Amino acid sequence: WIKAQSLSKDIVILTPVALRSIFEYFDWGCSSRSVEKMCALMGHIYRNSEVDDEAFIACVESALYLDVSGATEITLIIDSLMEEQIAQRTTKTDSLMNIGFIHSHPNELEIAMSLGDFQWHRRLYENDWKKALTIILNPQKKHIAAYAGPAANHVELHLLGYTEYEIDRKRRERLSI
Repeated sequence: WIKAQSLSKDIVILTPVALRSIFEYFDWGCSSRSVEKMCALMGHIYRNSEVDDEAFIACVESALYLDVSGATEITLIIDSLMEEQIAQRTTKTDSLMNIGFIHSHPNELEIAMSLGDFQWHRRLYENDWKKALTIILNPQKKHIAAYAGPAANHVELHLLGYTEYEIDRKRRERLSI
């Protein structure tokens, strides 16, 4: 897992199914250049009262790929149309809820939040479920970070099944040569 660089008590978990889906969509570990991409994170949020009444555990169980027409290597327009896409693709009977978003900062970009990222994160926090979750990754560098709460604190991120995913990815690479 990836330890947080802050004192946040929140924890984010990517299940093996979610991890595989996300990493394959974002081409984790590839060396070719790419444009920014985005997914909605679907799962559950649990209070972590053993740690603190305000602490939570976010369990990401799947990802919905979002249409980000017009995205470039350094620009991604994030707007309310993203939320509409999620609403159209989920039903009231779905057991998973939208608990945040993941997007890429590909190529030479760092995984730190941009001002636009922070403003979107804050809007989610203030208007929606008060526990905004943003994950940013760079697939070429194989860097990933999670941010949560009103200040977008860097939080601990657990990647369940990561080792198995990497072994399988390397095996597929060898077979395709």
